[in-house]
This record gives sequence, C-alpha cells and structure tokens, in this order.
Amino acid sequence: MLSSVRSNTLRRAVGRFNMKATFTNITYSGGQAYDGQGGFCGSAGANKVQAEEIFQAYVDQAVAHAEDLKAVSAIMNEIKPLLNAAKTGTDDAIDAQRKLKKMLAHRQFIECLERLEYKSEPVWGLSIDERKMVSEARATVNEGF
Repeated sequence: MLSSVRSNTLRRAVGRFNMKATFTNITYSGGQAYDGQGGFCGSAGANKVQAEEIFQAYVDQAVAHAEDLKAVSAIMNEIKPLLNAAKTGTDDAIDAQRKLKKMLAHRQFIECLERLEYKSEPVWGLSIDERKMVSEARATVNEGF
C-alpha cells in the first residue's frame, strides 16, 4: 500500500512538472527596456547584432585596405624625385615645391593616408616597409612643402 501511495504521488508530481515544462528562465530586471536600462535577463542575444556592427566598424578603421596602400605608394613614388629637386635650391626647386604642395594637398591622397592610420599610427596588416612608407608619407604631409 505504501509503495502505491508513493508511486501515485510521484506520478502526480511528474505530471505537474511536465505541464510546466514550457517555463523558461528569463526574468525582468526592472527599469525601462530600452537604451540599456533594465530588460529581460537571458535575452542578451538581442544585443548581438549591435555588437557585431560596432566590431566591424572598428575593424574597418584598424585594418589596411590594399587600394589605399597602392594609391599612397604610387604617389610617394612620384613625390620622391620632386622632394630631391625641391631641396637643391635651383630654379627647378620652386617648380618642384609647387607640384609637391599640389600633390600632397590632393583630397584623395589625404583620405587614403588617413585610412592607413589609426590613432596616429599605421594600421594593422602592414609589412615593416609599408609601415615605414605610411610614416614617411605622414611626415612629408606634415612638413607642408
């Protein structure tokens, strides 16, 4: 008799538990559920998209793009002879300085150079020579021929 009472009690308990099997472990933490105030605990998946967007924005700023590197490299190759001519002090030096100012102030060159720098340092993914070239380009722009 005792065993049948236990089994009936056990069946009722299991039956009640199965009826509540749809219960989830998400609770409200108070406050307003917008702009980071309060919300439902356990619902952090809702923030995943926002975190990935923020991460991608930082990655785009901190990693070198091949097109920018090629553009800055091409302009720096054109500038080197003009830098040497500008330092000679001859009549050609004035013409070389004028060309240098025009090339170094070109909007596309400045934008490429800015994308190759992050917090005043060359971005990630550059070789030693490429980092040196970006630093030289920035120094040349800062000299302001």
